This record gives sequence, structure tokens and C-alpha cells, in this order.
Amino acid sequence: MRKRFLFFIFCVVFLFSFISCRENVEEKNALTEKQIKRLESELEKIEEKIKTEADKIPYMIRKAEIQYNLGQKKEAEKFISELIERYPHNPDVLMKKVFYLYNNKDIDSAKEVLIEIKNSFPEYAPALAVYGLILFEEGETAEAFKILRDADKLEEIEININEYRTHDSEFEFTSDNLRRRFYNHQRTVNRMNEMDIYGNFSFNRFHFTLAKMFYDKKWPRSCRQQCRKILIFDNKDIPTLLLIADVYLYLKEEEKAIRVLEYALKLDEENQDTFYSICEKSFKIKDYLKAKKYLELFLKKFPDSKKNIDAMSMLAEIYFEFSIFEKADKLYDGLIKKTGDDSYKLRKAKLYIKWGNVKEAREILDKLTKQKDVGFRARIILAEISIDNGDIEGSWSILKSLKASNIDDPETYYLLSSLYYKLYKENKHQELFKIAGKEILLIYFPDKTNSPYVPEKYATSNDTSANEVKDDFESPFVDIHEIKSPSVNTTERKKVLLDHNLILDLAVIEAKGAVEMDSDNPEYQYALGIYLYEKGRLFSEDYNREYFSYRRMRGQPTQDILMLKEEGDKYLDKSIHHFLEALKNDPGNSEYLRALAWSYYLRRKLSNAYETFQLVLKRDPFNLEVIFALKDLKERL
Repeated sequence: MRKRFLFFIFCVVFLFSFISCRENVEEKNALTEKQIKRLESELEKIEEKIKTEADKIPYMIRKAEIQYNLGQKKEAEKFISELIERYPHNPDVLMKKVFYLYNNKDIDSAKEVLIEIKNSFPEYAPALAVYGLILFEEGETAEAFKILRDADKLEEIEININEYRTHDSEFEFTSDNLRRRFYNHQRTVNRMNEMDIYGNFSFNRFHFTLAKMFYDKKWPRSCRQQCRKILIFDNKDIPTLLLIADVYLYLKEEEKAIRVLEYALKLDEENQDTFYSICEKSFKIKDYLKAKKYLELFLKKFPDSKKNIDAMSMLAEIYFEFSIFEKADKLYDGLIKKTGDDSYKLRKAKLYIKWGNVKEAREILDKLTKQKDVGFRARIILAEISIDNGDIEGSWSILKSLKASNIDDPETYYLLSSLYYKLYKENKHQELFKIAGKEILLIYFPDKTNSPYVPEKYATSNDTSANEVKDDFESPFVDIHEIKSPSVNTTERKKVLLDHNLILDLAVIEAKGAVEMDSDNPEYQYALGIYLYEKGRLFSEDYNREYFSYRRMRGQPTQDILMLKEEGDKYLDKSIHHFLEALKNDPGNSEYLRALAWSYYLRRKLSNAYETFQLVLKRDPFNLEVIFALKDLKERL
């Protein structure tokens, strides 16, 4: 009986020993044999250093770290406990305690020790950094940001960004010569790595978190500085490369952003995030040729990626832009099959219109008009088709139904405004007024007797039939560009101008509705800016013709022309405001920038126009209109 009992005890002890050894072996196996040998060799050297060196603490901390990495967790924790008893006020030793507590998921105790270090050693940066990172993990971002910024100021590694700003080459962080200049900083990093002063949080993680916070706060230069602190010593850190590419995009340095992404892609061609990022950002800056190349490669290389839907959508848009109809059609079919999303059917209808298959487009759109999400967009496109085919009555029927439906959606207002502007640009508004003059006034200007657009002879009449108003609209609604005769007096020109201006007012009213509902949408701001610019151009046309002419034929402008010029300037000032708002939300958009430059030019803000045209020319160096405008401005300034 006793022998059996002893045998049982032996088995239990053996089993526990085996499990313990197995755990150590499994943890050791996480390292390669080469790494294990290197760590064991380093441990022997450290044992010697502990015996001989006066300052033993760094070596003792490193010994505990090596024991921990070799899977000897209990020995490491015991050794650190002894160190804390011997050196209770040493911050480096206390930091090691923090990491053991954190690894054991005793976060509250870890925070208590960090606060103790912070209070006793307020200038000890690692404690602040780790405390800030823990708060960030817990979602206390405001407090974390404050603490991380304080840690950054106290950080032992002070990289003087101004030192290498003058050497701002394509990749300032990949230059070997540059890194040699920061050898002293590298020694500090090595010391910190040896002591594992940041533990599981790491030097890179500290600066990357702070960089992300700066980026979220729209402080791109501070974000870039944090990224550089990482990249100077680790120029293959892909998340940091992706972040600094975003910063370059924000700073409108698109070419540099793409080069950084291509560099990141060379480092790891199998990285889906990097590959997709270069596709997305090339598409965003409208570098469609590069975007097309990378999107095609992405879909071929990662056929099962979760991002394939977005990649296919972007590639279809590029094919649409380049009129590669068959490939675009095939992609839209694939997207419809995979997602069932009606918006892709809408895009397919637009593709067919561009392709010339109007009949097939109509069939798709007729079905989509019954769908809740895309019905109003389908009707808008049908109205556009009607306008293009000269069916103004059909387009008005659709427009009227959309207006009557009171859809509380900014996109509806935006699309209606686009249709009115289309009628204006294609000179088809006169036909619309002949068909629906009184209806338009009743819808948009219910108090028609006070409207400047009602012919004078009906201004006081209470009994005006729709047919009479229609008939009267046939003569006054004449395009201002059709008036060639210099004998036409100013009053008549003004009357014609106001009549011509009505369709633009309808576009402005609808665009204002879109902006009021969603002021952060740059497309809505840009559209409203364009319509106001056009109104300003019409009002101040006579004055500007004289102002921008080197041969002044009429001498001083008349009082009527000056009054119209003042009215036009008000519209131009408003258009400038909306273009600036659009650029706030989409700073890299060349189209918005070009519109702003012409608004400054027409408003006679010549220095602003000159500066803005120069920015446009950087993005579009072969634009002859911009080149001639700059030449003209240079002579005037």
C-alpha cells in the first residue's frame, strides 16, 4: 500500500515537472535555435557584468528580460521582486514590475505603480509614455493625448527635425548618410532596447500612437515629425509608411505619397493593406493610369480579399472614365451579382447612356424608379435623357414630380440643381419656360406679383391665364449672347439678363437646399459655387469686358453698369466662399482649386488669383488657359 502511494506521488510530481518543462520548451520553441543560443550566451556575459560592474541595475533588468524570453517566467518574476526589495525607488526597476503586472492583466495595479513613478520622477518619460498608452487602450483619448505629448517633450531621443529639413529628399528617412548623423540618438535607442524600458509597448508604438492622434486632430506636420522619429531608425515599418503617405496626401504632396506607398509595396509585396492603400490613394488623387495598373494587379493577386468589392468598384469607375465599355459592363455585372446593390445598376445605366445604348439604359432606369433607395436618382437620369433628346416637356414632368414629392434628401436637391444648370448651359431653358413658365413661378415664387421675373404687364393683374403667361415668355426670354447690336439700351439688356438669370436662380435655390442639409459635402459646396460664379459673371460682364481690355473704348462705365458690377461682385464673393468650403473638405481637388482661381480672377482679386493659378499650374502644367491667365496677371500686378 505504501509503495503504491509513493508511486502515485512520484507520478504526480513527474507529471507536473513534465508539464512545466513542456511549457518552457513550447515557449522556447517560439524562438529559433539561433536566437536561444544568442540569448543564453548573452546571459552568461551579463552574469559576469553583474559581478564586476558598479552600476548593476541595467544588467539585472536585462537578465530578468532574457529569463522571461527563454520561458523562465517564474525565475524572472522572482528576480524582479528581489530587485524591487533592494531598489524600491529605482524607476527602471519599477517599470519592469509594471510590465509583469500588465502581462498578468492586473491593469489597475500597473497603473498605480505608474502613478507612483510619475509622482516621484515627473521627468521620467517612459512611465508617462506607457501610462498614456494604457489610457489610450482604455479609451480615455483626451487624457492619453495630453500625457503622451508630455512624454514626447521629455523623451530622451530628441531628433532635431530642422537639421534635416534642408535635406528633404524623396525619402529623407531612407538615407544612410542621414542616419549616420543621428548615431548618438541610435545609441540611446539601443540602451532603451537593452533595458526594454518600454516593455511590451515599444518605442515605435509610443510614437506611432501619438502620430495617429496628431493626424486625427488634423495636425499633419506634427504627425510627420512623429513618423520620422520611427522611420529614421526603422525605415521598413510599413504602418508608419502608410501613415506618412496619408500625411503627404493631406499636405497635397500627392506624388511623394505615391512614391512612399510604392516603396512600402517593394518591402512587402504580399501585404494586402499596402497594395490596397496604393490603389485607393491613386484613385483618390485621380491618377487613374496608376490606379488602373495597381487595381488590376490587386484583383489578380488577391482574388479572395474582403476589399475586392471596393477594388472592383474603383476599377469600374476608371473603365467608365476611359470609355472601356465592355470591361466596365462586366465589372458592374459582377458587382450586382455579388452585392445586389441597386446603385451599381444605376451606374450600369449611366454606362449604357455613354455607350450609346439608350434603350437598354431606359429599361434599367424604368425598373429602378420603383426602388426606394435609388428611385429619385433613376428619375433624374431619365430627365437628363429627355433633355438630351429634346423632350423638354418629359423632363419637366419628371422634375415637377420630384419637386412635389418633397424628398428630404440633400442628393435630390443637388441633382435637381444640376438639371437646371444643364438646361441653362445647353440653352434649353427657354423651351422649358414656354412649356411651364407659370408652373415654375408658382412652385418657386408663389408670390409671383412681387417677382422680378414676371413680365410687367402681368405684375398687377389678378386674372392671368397660364396660356397668356406662356405666350409672353416667348419674347423676353432671349439669351444675352444673341444680342449683338450696340444700339440696345442698358435697360433692355438688364431685363433680358434677369430673364436669362431665372434658370440659374432655380439651380441656386436647389443647391442651397443641398448645402443647408449637408454643408460638409464638397460636391454640394462646389456646385453652389459654380452657379453663383455664373450669376456673378453675367451681372458684371459689361464692366469686366472693359476692365480686362487693354483698349478702353467707352471711357468711364455708366451708373447702370456699375450697379450691375456691384451685384455681380456679391455673387462672386459668395462663390469664393463656397469654393473655399469645398476645398476644406477635399483639399486635393484640382477642379475646385481651378474654379476658385477663376472666381478670384473675375472678382479682380488679382494677387489671390495669381497665387491660386500657380497652384493649379503645378497640378496641370499644360493648361493653356491657366498659362495665359498667369501671363495676363503678371503684367497687371
